[in-house]
Amino acid sequence: DPLRSESRFDSVPLFGLGTTYELAEKLDFYTNISQGYKPATYQDIIPLNTGDTISSDLDPAKSISYEAGIRSTRKWITFDSSFFITNYQDQFGRVETEIRNVGRGRYYGFDVGVEVSVFDLAFGRDQNNKAYGDLSLYSNVSLLNAEFTAGPVEGKTPQYAPDYLLRTGLVYDYDR
Repeated sequence: DPLRSESRFDSVPLFGLGTTYELAEKLDFYTNISQGYKPATYQDIIPLNTGDTISSDLDPAKSISYEAGIRSTRKWITFDSSFFITNYQDQFGRVETEIRNVGRGRYYGFDVGVEVSVFDLAFGRDQNNKAYGDLSLYSNVSLLNAEFTAGPVEGKTPQYAPDYLLRTGLVYDYDR
């Protein structure tokens, strides 16, 4: 097969609206609704396996996301917790050996993140410990339910959509 040569320019206005309401000092409730757009990228149009084909009319995927959550920063702890829903239209996927638009997908879940400043917790926040920067422990947990809701793969789980994801680690910030 000859090499595929393609050039495309798209201009897509995207809209979003976010609000924040202060429930108490340093405790906020927030909501957001926003549109998304994912054009086909180089990795989407290159066959991975022998015999794979790419649809010649791969349309950009579009999405709309809704989120509501609570976040707070206190003396030595920061947390953010939210519930989200994302609906995709024309999502990319595989049907047998063809990469193509596979229909609608729905993702919803819960996300919570916590960061604890070790130095602030141990010594309090003052000028003396600022000279040494800051060391923080963080953890983030995401719970996700994702499913194709229409199209040739209806009822199946999209790739790269784990049921849960746990991230944790240390952050050292010298310049705090």
